[in-house]
Amino acid sequence: MNVVGKNVKIVGVPGLSSTNRMFLGQKKNFIYGFDLLSDEDSIIWKILESDKMRYTAKFKRGVQVAYPAEIVQFKFV
Repeated sequence: MNVVGKNVKIVGVPGLSSTNRMFLGQKKNFIYGFDLLSDEDSIIWKILESDKMRYTAKFKRGVQVAYPAEIVQFKFV
């Protein structure tokens, strides 16, 4: 959802849906990452005919902030 009159987009994320919190920052400041070092055993490779390869993976994922001083947090009290 876009905020009328501003260059701001509101995006809902499942991890914050029940926390009554909202974070505001530039898109480039939010970094998506995952932990492959400890989860590499959970990747299953399947090599199929006709030169196709498929895989299944389970790993931990999350979002980190590059510059915390540039983030605004809103919380209902």
